[in-house]
Amino acid sequence: MRNQTGPYEEDKRNKITGVNERSCQFISYTSRDEAFGERATNSVILELQGSPETELEISVSLPTETTYRKSLKELAASNDIFFTGGMGSGSVMIHRVVFSENYSSEFSYREQRNSDTTDWYYVRVIQANGSMAWSSPVWLNAKK
Repeated sequence: MRNQTGPYEEDKRNKITGVNERSCQFISYTSRDEAFGERATNSVILELQGSPETELEISVSLPTETTYRKSLKELAASNDIFFTGGMGSGSVMIHRVVFSENYSSEFSYREQRNSDTTDWYYVRVIQANGSMAWSSPVWLNAKK
């Protein structure tokens, strides 16, 4: 859950109120009226273990009581959104499930040079969907 500085009233701050093996309970206050120049939305990131049939259930108590339930198999197919009321009311966005084999990787590289120069390397990653990420340079001093 993103921790933001506003709103200033303590009863409107984000709070995790309970965590156990099967559930996570929290209070999240979101409002465009009192965002004080910050994002008016919050995020919760969960690491889940289960089968494709395992269900994620989200219960919202305000502004109206509603329950959302989808299997991990369904959430692996695409994002989903549900509204807490009519169009334009509050909503909850569930991003597509990402499996561990798609967000972790491992590699090794053994440098085999005899150089008296300082070299640098960086790691560049190209995801299956074409998005890219890269590291800052790693500097290697010349061999003495």
